Amino acid sequence: MKAWGSLVMSAGLSIAAVCVKTIIPFTLTDVPLWILYGAITGTVAVGCRI
Repeated sequence: MKAWGSLVMSAGLSIAAVCVKTIIPFTLTDVPLWILYGAITGTVAVGCRI
């Protein structure tokens, strides 16, 4: 049951990360947002342990 919960949480966070990616503009002034996005998405991809 714990494994299924982790799967659902990881999938949900990955979907949320993709949704956020679509609203961040691709401009030079938004580079800090993209760095933050990359750090958060990397954490989600590796596996968020709560």
